[in-house]
Amino acid sequence: MPRRTISANFPKIPRTTISASPSDNAAWSVALSTVAHSPERSLIDRLLGQSIAARRAEAKISAERLAEISGCSAEEISLIEEGALRIQVVQLAAIARSLGVNPMDLIARAGPT
Repeated sequence: MPRRTISANFPKIPRTTISASPSDNAAWSVALSTVAHSPERSLIDRLLGQSIAARRAEAKISAERLAEISGCSAEEISLIEEGALRIQVVQLAAIARSLGVNPMDLIARAGPT
């Protein structure tokens, strides 16, 4: 699978650039872990949740349907989209797959570039 590079700026966090194949879960896990330990984590939770909610709306999929096809609970989807629940890498991958995008697309969309 070809490598893709994304770069995103999150407020108060150094510019983050990731280059990995979309299926390289280890690389994405390290990248998300770096961001997860930032003091601005709650902001990133909200931005990523908004990114997921926007993509879900574009795809015209209800939160309940996304929960069914991603394997997450409807409550988890709601909390993730609100930024109240820190998304796990496996959840992000399942949600992205269910929305027809790569996880890195949701991450890139979450922050201004």
